[in-house]
Amino acid sequence: MVYTSSIINNTLLKDVTYSYKDFKPIIGCNPDAEIVAVPVDSPYKSLEDLFKAAKTQTIKVATPGHSSGHHIRAMNMARLMGLNFEYIHNDSAAMQLSGLMGGHCDVAFMTVSEAAGTILDGKAVGLGVMAVERDPALPDVPTFLEEGYKGWIDGANRGIACRVDVPDDIYQYLVSEFQKICTSDAYVDAMIKAGATPGAQTPEEYQNYIDFTAEGIEALKPELQS
Repeated sequence: MVYTSSIINNTLLKDVTYSYKDFKPIIGCNPDAEIVAVPVDSPYKSLEDLFKAAKTQTIKVATPGHSSGHHIRAMNMARLMGLNFEYIHNDSAAMQLSGLMGGHCDVAFMTVSEAAGTILDGKAVGLGVMAVERDPALPDVPTFLEEGYKGWIDGANRGIACRVDVPDDIYQYLVSEFQKICTSDAYVDAMIKAGATPGAQTPEEYQNYIDFTAEGIEALKPELQS
């Protein structure tokens, strides 16, 4: 099955009959990194500018909806870094970008694939991406790591998973085969052509993403459900 952060969110925030722990990752195949974007006329020219201001004043953050992955990532950042964020919830990434370009918010949390076109058109500015390396779609936008913020590797990280009780020999076969697929030229080329980021994270790397996401949601659960 395709595994996304929605599986984790639904487990911890909604009444569902499964747990995110009922599955184990095979591969992370589409690491669509989170990006922090601001209007072109923003006074914040770097992540440092933004975070410094957010410690002493309220920053208006656009999200695509309450309890969305982007909302949770922004809340988690505010919690861990002591930032003052006020959230403006929208119904889509398009509405986020409209609000950003119209000056109705200070910053937007979204994925690279959602923001790249607007940033490349010069209608918004990316301050940082939550990835190990710069995203090929936005090579001029630095990573959080480059800017001195360690540990911020996050986004709509999509992968493939199976039931946790799949026999180990079958599981190992699936891991091996999906590694071959996701590192093939055909896969990489097709993903780039579709405007998506290719990836081939190991089960351990993808599990780290799952654990980090779940930890953040657990910490924010009382606030999210209030």
